Amino acid sequence: MVKLLPLPIFFILATCALFDSRPKDSAEPLILIQEIQLDISEPSGLSLDPTSGLLYCVNDPPSNKVFQMDLAGEVQIIYAFEGDDLEGICYDSRDNSMWVVEERVRELVHLDEQGHELSRSYIDFSAQEGNNGLEGICLQAGTNDFFAVSEKNPTMIIQIDSNLTITWRKELSFASDFSAICPGRNQNEYIILSHEDQHLYEWSKAAGLISTYRFDVKQAEGVAYDSTSELIYIVCDAESKLYTYKFPALNDSDN
Repeated sequence: MVKLLPLPIFFILATCALFDSRPKDSAEPLILIQEIQLDISEPSGLSLDPTSGLLYCVNDPPSNKVFQMDLAGEVQIIYAFEGDDLEGICYDSRDNSMWVVEERVRELVHLDEQGHELSRSYIDFSAQEGNNGLEGICLQAGTNDFFAVSEKNPTMIIQIDSNLTITWRKELSFASDFSAICPGRNQNEYIILSHEDQHLYEWSKAAGLISTYRFDVKQAEGVAYDSTSELIYIVCDAESKLYTYKFPALNDSDN
């Protein structure tokens, strides 16, 4: 006689078997150094001035403000500028200015050292309208060009020249979404963040995807890398926290 399992137990066992059959994440974990609670609600973009050791951050609506803070997460300046839907920021060491991206209206806004608006330019990169626009931006070292990422539909990286004209773009499929970009460990390499996948990617235009790391941050929205200290800074939108990580030891990673 065959003994049937009660339906609730059957469904639990079936569900467990389904989860067990999923491929495990083979990406190496980043090493957590510290986490700091911020006095900034919903931070959504991050950039570093390596000379002063200061971070620049923007946050989501309804605030839409630009902040300067130290590496301990203490806010030094709240700038007067107020955006529409701020998602990314890039500190410009050439003149101590800042570039911020407006996702919904697809604009790149240039702010001076005091946070006053200098100009704004529409960036038309042929993505779907709505809340899937520009998510992050950074300067390409040694040039006047920018690299920017769009969130999804499609996930795309975009190169923008000093005239704020798109000169190159490429759809990339290694992540569910892109939430931030910053210069990476090596020349012409970049760090790209995915908050949905909870992954950090090292990428270059020449080589494509170089390496992948995982981290445990809910809704990571901004990233900055300090090449001197070799530390990675990530801001968490959901928890209003600043996380500090480092890469695994070289002999344990792909680099």
